[in-house]
Amino acid sequence: MFDQTPKDDYVLTPIMINDNLVDLTIDPGAPGGPATVVPRPVTAAYEVRSTVTTVAAGQPAELAVTTPQPGVIAVEGQVPTGAPLLRTAQVADPQSFARTLFVEALGRAGVTVAAAPTGPNRVEALPAAGSYIEADRVALHRSLPFSENLKLINKVSMNVQADTLIMLIAAKAGQRTLEEGMALVQPFIRKAGIDPATMFLSDGRGNEYTDLFTPRTVGALLRYMATRPDFPAYFASLPVFGVDGTETSVVPGDAPVAGKVAAKSGTTVAGDLMNQRAVVMTRGNAGYMTTRSGREAVVAVYVMHTPIAGIEELFEIAGDVAAVVTALWNDVA
Repeated sequence: MFDQTPKDDYVLTPIMINDNLVDLTIDPGAPGGPATVVPRPVTAAYEVRSTVTTVAAGQPAELAVTTPQPGVIAVEGQVPTGAPLLRTAQVADPQSFARTLFVEALGRAGVTVAAAPTGPNRVEALPAAGSYIEADRVALHRSLPFSENLKLINKVSMNVQADTLIMLIAAKAGQRTLEEGMALVQPFIRKAGIDPATMFLSDGRGNEYTDLFTPRTVGALLRYMATRPDFPAYFASLPVFGVDGTETSVVPGDAPVAGKVAAKSGTTVAGDLMNQRAVVMTRGNAGYMTTRSGREAVVAVYVMHTPIAGIEELFEIAGDVAAVVTALWNDVA
């Protein structure tokens, strides 16, 4: 469908099972004893090795998950007694991971498979498109509507899905790479009445240093989206202040603005090594609101290039952005 491509801390791939993650539940034991690590899914694709120990309640949880060699997930550190913790490991080769899970699922269903369950997925051996005849079909899976995928991108803020969207745009046009998919975004930007030369965009998730566009540009894009026949699905994908997404952490559910603003938030943080601190490159909210006076409006608010000493200050900045959006909601007549 498109080329499997490593990007950031994940792999863009046409097949995705369990978000291409291995979930690791770390269950503490008695203080001084080992913790139990349970993977999900349980599969021969990975061997999980744990040296996690249990410490007394109140001690910090210190866990590291690595893949020291192909097919091995190592979990190290300590967990305090009490509730289990969840960590994840990224799948390095999603195609081979899916192949193993499929072979194992066939075995559980009583189907004999001559091939070994582990090993590389031989993509070059795939039959040509359309070569299966209808009489050979034994099962058919239909995905959920794509509008549900948009909710993963916007409400859940799932970066891998945002980047995969660019690959799907490429695939629809018979292309196979992220670069080809990004080039296909430009005609849409022009259709929205925006000059592509006034903005910069290098991926789907908005995390590259060259992902730059002004609040004015975002406002123009939001206004254009509101004119499209597919706007209801797009609008329904946006997180709502005080209802879902990270917007529940900055706006209480009983606040007057709760439920009145549908706006996607975004955060990019980078390291300032000289000063040993983090810098919030961008924290923003952009979307739609029905103001207190009843006016329908678009909103785009950013805070940029702000040093922080810890994660608590990032939450404070997110709260400040939400406070500005709330002030606009309250005062725009």
